Amino acid sequence: MRVFLGTSFSSKVLPDGSVEPTFRKHIEKIIQAIESKGHTVYCGVREDNWQLNNVGPGRAFLNDADAIKTSDPVIMMVRHNPYSAGVQFELGLAYALEKKIIILWQEDDLPIPYMNQGLMQAKNTSNYSYKTMSDIPALLENLL
Repeated sequence: MRVFLGTSFSSKVLPDGSVEPTFRKHIEKIIQAIESKGHTVYCGVREDNWQLNNVGPGRAFLNDADAIKTSDPVIMMVRHNPYSAGVQFELGLAYALEKKIIILWQEDDLPIPYMNQGLMQAKNTSNYSYKTMSDIPALLENLL
């Protein structure tokens, strides 16, 4: 199965544009947990070589859109406050394409924006909260 793993990372970069090592380590563990079950993972931050703006915005947009089209399920690590315009777009595209969507959000990240509340109740969508990013691999163990 091909899995799209989406997350906002623009707020998790160092001045040189590289992804913060701790955040990268968490994402790598999540990817590893999914791949250890025999799935293929597309994750934009990894595809961009763990570097913000490693490719131009037009290419990044098309890469992510194409990956969503060919993936099922779409797993989105959602930040509610502040929310990411890119993640929100990816969620909308996945919903429009009738993909199975798994929304993961940190339980203390409240309040949940109105549209996200609606999406969490939509068809083909399930959502799960976690305490820390370290909890995500075990959470996914039961979902994939």
